[in-house]
Amino acid sequence: GAAELISTGIDGIVTQTAWDSSEIASILMVLRDDPAQRARVGEAARKRIEHFTWDRTAEQTLAVYQTLQQENK
Repeated sequence: GAAELISTGIDGIVTQTAWDSSEIASILMVLRDDPAQRARVGEAARKRIEHFTWDRTAEQTLAVYQTLQQENK
C-alpha cells in the first residue's frame, strides 16, 4: 500500500490508525506550526512520486508483456 512508499517525517507521515481523528489532528497541527518541516516533507514527497506516472506504469507493464511474449515463443 501507500504506507510502504512513505518514510515518516521524510516524505510524508503515516498514521498508526487510519481513522484516528485525534492522531490526524495532532499531525496536522505539527505541520501547521512548523512551516519548514511542512515545506521539507512536501518537497520530498513531490520528488518521491515523480517517477510514479501513468506513462511510466504503462511502459513498465508493456515491458513485462513483451518479456512474457518473448519467453513464450
